[in-house]
Amino acid sequence: MEQIRVLLVDDDRTVRDPIRRVLEGMGWAVDEAADLAVARRVFERFRPDAVVLDFQLPDGTALDLLPAIRREDEYVPVLILTGHSEIDVAVATIKAGADQFLVKPVELGTLRDLLQRTLDERRSARRGRAGARLERREELDPFAGESTAIRTLERE
Repeated sequence: MEQIRVLLVDDDRTVRDPIRRVLEGMGWAVDEAADLAVARRVFERFRPDAVVLDFQLPDGTALDLLPAIRREDEYVPVLILTGHSEIDVAVATIKAGADQFLVKPVELGTLRDLLQRTLDERRSARRGRAGARLERREELDPFAGESTAIRTLERE
């Protein structure tokens, strides 16, 4: 099984460091960013399995990055961290595609458990969707790939 890779985005090192230690303690790889510009580049380069994203960053908010993340990968779990518990911010981030919204200071065990559960749910959804695509393909053409010639072409 491949190592899980998490993108951790927060401009406050005192927030990032303990989260990174917990995630690395689970055997996960953690890529860090302190602003949206770096977060975009890291996301595009490494395609993390999950994103932990501070809402307010020096160069914008999570709402500036969430649409790009969702365009690239609709299944990657995104957990938003914020120092403010405003309902309108929570609603906006969830509508933009965030999976969870946590208010700082976040309990590290809670963050770890939510991240693991969300990863598991997203993987199940991804597998379910792949299975559904395969079933639809078989429904459309139940004879596709049955002949020796077709199987030979598929292998090449």
